Amino acid sequence: MEIDAIKKLIETDENTRNEINNQYQKRSDLKCAIEAEKKSIYEAEWKRVNDQVSETRSQLEQKIKDDEEKNKEVFNKKSQMIKDSFNNNKDKWHKELYEYILK
Repeated sequence: MEIDAIKKLIETDENTRNEINNQYQKRSDLKCAIEAEKKSIYEAEWKRVNDQVSETRSQLEQKIKDDEEKNKEVFNKKSQMIKDSFNNNKDKWHKELYEYILK
């Protein structure tokens, strides 16, 4: 009878150790799964942020190019207006300066 009790105790001990090992393995597997999910989320969000930054950069670069073209057009128009004004008034201004100097 003692032998049966000892066998039963050993069997219970082995079953308990197996259950504990199974629980540790489940815990370890869950930790690995959590880490893998964290990494996946991190990579997905990092890609999303990089894509958004890249898109914003492209939009800003395009806006800069568009603004540069508009500024060139405005500059050319104003520059031409100044040249035209000078050419239209050049003789008159020369004459006024000449008369001013002679006085």
